Amino acid sequence: MKRLNRRLAETLSLQQAILNSNNYAIIYVNAHGQVIMFNDGAQRMLGYSEAEMRTQASLLVLHDPAELEARVHALSLELGRPIRPGPEMFIAKARERIPDEAEWTYIRKDGSRLPVLLSISAVWDDEHALSGFVGIAQDISERKKMESMKNEFISTVSHELRTPMTSIKGSLGLLAGGAAGEIPVRAKVLLDIASKNCDRLVRLINDILDVEKIESGNMRFEPVLQPLLPLVEQAIAATHAFASPFRVSFDLRSENGELMIAADSDRLIQVIVNLLSNAAKFAPAGGVVGVRLLRLPGHARLSVTDHGPGIPLEFRDRIFQKFAQADGSDSRPKGGTGLGLNISKAIIERHRGPIGFVSECGVRTEFFFELPLAAPAPSAPSSRTPLS
Repeated sequence: MKRLNRRLAETLSLQQAILNSNNYAIIYVNAHGQVIMFNDGAQRMLGYSEAEMRTQASLLVLHDPAELEARVHALSLELGRPIRPGPEMFIAKARERIPDEAEWTYIRKDGSRLPVLLSISAVWDDEHALSGFVGIAQDISERKKMESMKNEFISTVSHELRTPMTSIKGSLGLLAGGAAGEIPVRAKVLLDIASKNCDRLVRLINDILDVEKIESGNMRFEPVLQPLLPLVEQAIAATHAFASPFRVSFDLRSENGELMIAADSDRLIQVIVNLLSNAAKFAPAGGVVGVRLLRLPGHARLSVTDHGPGIPLEFRDRIFQKFAQADGSDSRPKGGTGLGLNISKAIIERHRGPIGFVSECGVRTEFFFELPLAAPAPSAPSSRTPLS
């Protein structure tokens, strides 16, 4: 027994040394909400002692109130039930055995702020009863600095490229239009190739700038109360020229009655055009892309369906990521920057709606988004409605 006790003590001592020697903040809270462990890494990182963090509720002092409010709203939507402000917002997903890893801003005891990546897991005993929760926080301030430098560099380069590319495209257009005299047929072919490549570069630059605006929080939205159908019709009209080389047409159908929404028209059309052009690229030649507007309880739903090859299973969990391409090779048959869906997701989420897809390989692929319905304004249909 003495030998067993000695080995147990050594094991516990080793575990404690490991927990206290790393640079992660590790916090363990039992099922009754009592903080059992607030390791040395947490104390060094945040400036509070373990004695000051005796209850789960006291951990709220570490968090920005605005982030907590946003977390409550996002979790309620994700889990499909109301989440109350307080400790429950941290453990709701872990309690249901759902992986929970998110970025937070910790507020240290001295008032300074620290970005962290916090992972929360439930702890279960031998009888599968819940015994508590453990949170592990990693300081990501250096990573954030590097991301900021990268985004600033990309933004600067993109801005510097946009002006000369616009000038080049304009000059090519003038030449193709005969501003400098008649152009030989072979030269016109070369001008057409150069013009199309300019279009691709301009789209790439614009997409990169949009991503930078979204990530920095500088993308402006000017929501206006308006019907959704005319925006869809404008997007289809804007996409016809793109779809023509693929010999693809659009079939728009809408339920009776206006679907009124509060939206930034330009940004929403940008999303719809992206979904339509993607569908046109992957639809079979001569095919029809179905566009449907439906009324759901409290929401308007737009879906875009093509009958192309579908989305590969291994690509589906990455489809909304930046620069995502199902075929990343230089020889892939379909063009695109791989940024459109990432930008579309950010825009729809700023409009308080979900975006997603359903795909059956070789049969059909449907992309959709939903937006909250708004009641028509009695006198001023263009009145502004905040999105915050």
